[in-house]
Amino acid sequence: MIAQSDARPNRVVFEGTGKFLKTVRTRVDAHLAYCQRSDVGIPPMSRGDKLEFWVSKVGYYAVFVALPFAFFAPRRVVVGLLLFHVVLSLSLTFIFNLAHATAKANFPVPSGSRPRSRRSGQPTK
Repeated sequence: MIAQSDARPNRVVFEGTGKFLKTVRTRVDAHLAYCQRSDVGIPPMSRGDKLEFWVSKVGYYAVFVALPFAFFAPRRVVVGLLLFHVVLSLSLTFIFNLAHATAKANFPVPSGSRPRSRRSGQPTK
């Protein structure tokens, strides 16, 4: 399963990664070619979109990376960031997996008479 690379003796190479990488490159190239067609292309970002993107990136790094380094030891900050991202990633993975990869749920229709209201005795709406 794990083989030593001849080109670089200190590099570990997993067998079969060459075929996998070739498949990924082929699919990515096909997708890029599709997106670069004039009738399908991804529209360029406007100046406002670029500003929003970079301001949010700088804000994220300022609040979640730079600010903790100002108050805590670097090791605690790195561990905290890793823990935050692992928990968030696993939570999103499980939520979307349950939402999109599970079989359809059955919602059986109840049989019998409709339940009645306790106050009036009339069928509920």
